[in-house]
Amino acid sequence: MERNFVAGREELQRARALDPTYTWPLMFESYIAIARGDYDSALQLAEQVMEIDPRFFYDVDPIANVYVAQGRWQDAVKRYASLPAELLARPNFQLAICYAQTGQSDLARDSWLIWKPFLTSATLIKPTSLRSMPRSARRTKPSLRSTGPATTAPLG
Repeated sequence: MERNFVAGREELQRARALDPTYTWPLMFESYIAIARGDYDSALQLAEQVMEIDPRFFYDVDPIANVYVAQGRWQDAVKRYASLPAELLARPNFQLAICYAQTGQSDLARDSWLIWKPFLTSATLIKPTSLRSMPRSARRTKPSLRSTGPATTAPLG
């Protein structure tokens, strides 16, 4: 069903009918809406996720995720700031990108440095992810700069 958004959405709606309180089908429907550029629907679905489970947080916040897809960086930063601190106890790549996009390079860099203990020499970094960060947020670590499809250089 790759890129068959209609069939994918139908399958997710069947899953929702089986268990309306299960949040993942809504989350995936939100991803589909984002992929289609239907940000209003994506935001409504993300809000439904949060209504069902206000503590739904798996690396990204559903609502902030829609803001990021729209390029609403400041709204995404505000959304993350409104979340309980324990949800942000782990490093958050998306928040680092939001900081960088809003010109908060120091916070973006600090967010990246938090990742250091989680990374090993075998970690692959996608160059497209790094390109989305302004140069000022990635200036200090040459090993983070993209030289091809991926880099395996350790951060240390």
